[in-house]
Amino acid sequence: MKTGLDEYTRNARLKPAFLVVLPIALTIAVLGFKQSATEGTLLGLLSSLGFTFLLSQIVRDIGSAKQPWLFQEWGGKPTTIMLRHGDKRLNPLTRARYHQKLNALIPEMQLPSAAQEKESPEHSDAKYESCVDLLLSRTRDKERFQLLFQENINYGFRRNLWAMRPTGIIICIFTLAALAVLTRTELKTGAVPWPTNLMAISIIAVLLTWWVIRITPQWVRLAADSYATRLLSTIDDLQG
Repeated sequence: MKTGLDEYTRNARLKPAFLVVLPIALTIAVLGFKQSATEGTLLGLLSSLGFTFLLSQIVRDIGSAKQPWLFQEWGGKPTTIMLRHGDKRLNPLTRARYHQKLNALIPEMQLPSAAQEKESPEHSDAKYESCVDLLLSRTRDKERFQLLFQENINYGFRRNLWAMRPTGIIICIFTLAALAVLTRTELKTGAVPWPTNLMAISIIAVLLTWWVIRITPQWVRLAADSYATRLLSTIDDLQG
């Protein structure tokens, strides 16, 4: 389906929004199937589409608003952490090479030594973040840095999905309750619940389990670290 949106918006914002409203679309589709399968499918799709377009922007805002909390929990931005001398994620020799090349890229701002970093951690982080700003400005070419772009999408998708976790859980609970009441009513009246009832309940139950167990800050950090590693690796491709 053509949406007119770029690849990042479709994957990092639109898809999390769709997963949030999917239980609503399924519930509406089940209700529609009682009258007409075609009508129910169309109603569910239209509902999902309308809400999703609206939520794509809301998801972006909520994800951006909650991102500072993640960085605080992690002890800083992943890229900044990896540039610190005491971090173990990067090979020390690789980090030393990155520092050397960054010093060449920004000769007016030499990166701190391990002792200087320990003496003034905030000032050191400010220098690391300035280097990252430079990297971001030099790696905007999606074709040249395709792998970096894909890692950015992965991180954006996970961050936004985690940010919408409370909403996703609430929607799943309410739609499950609604479908359970509907199915119970049908059983009491002697009607056999449609297979769509059971299918929708199963899908929403799986989604609820997924929201509760899988969508965590640690899950987001895996993608954040992958993106940070890929971004720092572009240092080898840049020239002063």
